[in-house]
Amino acid sequence: MATCLERHIALDKSRLLEYALSYARHGWRVVPLYERQPDGNCACAQPGCVAVPHPRVPALTCATTDEEQIRRWWRLAPRAGIGVVITGRDGSETIIPIPGTVDHMP
Repeated sequence: MATCLERHIALDKSRLLEYALSYARHGWRVVPLYERQPDGNCACAQPGCVAVPHPRVPALTCATTDEEQIRRWWRLAPRAGIGVVITGRDGSETIIPIPGTVDHMP
C-alpha cells in the first residue's frame, strides 16, 4: 500500500487542475506555482532563477479556495505546480508545494 507522499509523487500531471480543485474543496487555499522546465530552468523565464517552485501570483494575498479563480489560473497555465497555504500557530503563513506537481512534464 502506497503512503500518502508516494501517492502525491505519482500524481498524473495531466490532472493538476483536478487536484488543485480537490485541495480547495478540502479547505486548503491553493496557489499556482512555476514549474521546472525540462532543461532545469524555472518556467518564470527570469534569467538565473533557481527558486523553483515559487508562486505565479502574490501567493499569500491571492491564495484561494474559489473554484472559478483556480480554473482561470490552470486554464492560463495548465502545467502549473500546486501550492497550498498553511497557517502556523503564531498566525504566520507559508506556502507548501505539493510534491510531484512542480517538476517538468514529459
